[in-house]
Amino acid sequence: MAIAISEELFKQIQIYLLTLSEQGDPHAQELLTEMQHQEHARADISARAPVPQTISPKLSQAEFAQKLFNTWQDLAKDEIGENFWSYPIPIGDIADAMEMEAEALVHYLTNFEVDRIQLIQARGHNYQIGEQKAASLTFHPIAHPHTRESKPSRVPPKSENGILIEDETAFKVGDRVRVNNLRPQYANLSGTVSQVISVSCRVQLDNGWSAFLPNHCLDRI
Repeated sequence: MAIAISEELFKQIQIYLLTLSEQGDPHAQELLTEMQHQEHARADISARAPVPQTISPKLSQAEFAQKLFNTWQDLAKDEIGENFWSYPIPIGDIADAMEMEAEALVHYLTNFEVDRIQLIQARGHNYQIGEQKAASLTFHPIAHPHTRESKPSRVPPKSENGILIEDETAFKVGDRVRVNNLRPQYANLSGTVSQVISVSCRVQLDNGWSAFLPNHCLDRI
């Protein structure tokens, strides 16, 4: 039966056996040899054991939220330019850019609340973040009341029988759309809406590409 003893007690026993061994006690010599073998075995196990990784540098909620947003913004700008709002970036890519393990990023996302963020589930691998599953994330801009007031209000047109026609800035899966000049790299390309997420759409373009675009960059055909 194995008995756990402290390191200090182990050393004391070892010194005692060493003293008896020097006096010619054969039993003490055998026990001392066995203890030395055990000590070497423990040292080998410790050397082979993986060094536990820290989750990541500790960040406060405010620090994490700001670092997460800055990282997402930089990656989204690299992908699509200045019209980066609502563009999803894979969680793994964000973790790499933040120089932390994906599990650490998931840990922060689970425990910290971040304004304007949206977690997006996808086919394939998703991370469990609280009660949600997500493969990527994005941020949406803040709608400022004074900004809305500065723009002329848009009155939806009416049909002849007085029923309001659906707002043409809202899209649904299956709609045919054309990318306008607000997204130059895709301008004038047409396609079909394959996914609607908040104020953005994933569009399967006729040329075979797939693009995730804010509604204001799309015109209904």
